[in-house]
Amino acid sequence: MITPSNLLDGYIQRLVEDLPDDLRGLATELSEVVYYPEAVDWGLEAPPDVWAFLCDVGLPKSCPTMIDLDTDAQDLGNYIRIGSTNYGDSVCIEKSRGAVVYLEYEGYHSRHQINTSPLTFLGSICAYDKSALQATREAIRGIDPDAVSEGRWWHAATL
Repeated sequence: MITPSNLLDGYIQRLVEDLPDDLRGLATELSEVVYYPEAVDWGLEAPPDVWAFLCDVGLPKSCPTMIDLDTDAQDLGNYIRIGSTNYGDSVCIEKSRGAVVYLEYEGYHSRHQINTSPLTFLGSICAYDKSALQATREAIRGIDPDAVSEGRWWHAATL
């Protein structure tokens, strides 16, 4: 059985191994992991098996497709802000469903789902391969089918 820890370790190893020699200095930065031990206090209504790994395994700080995660989560009422996109949109976990979403910086903070859970978010990050976008889309479809639907984050990221 593949665990969140196995997924994350394999992803980081692949990132570091694929670095060209002139960028090897980025290995430490790309290997950074963000932990959320306070996740147990967030009041997420989703089952713990899809988010508990955030406490001790964590998520990669720098994700593909222009998402950066913060070390300090912020409670925004219905959402927990865990990072941002390079467009300034907040990346959050929705308390009522456990979905990973982004809230548009512009557009009255419209909610857009990225993945159905933190676990499928981790799986999608780890499946992402810029050199094989069609294979990435199919891999993510196997993890979280709606995540690659037209108009969704991973659909756009795998075009």
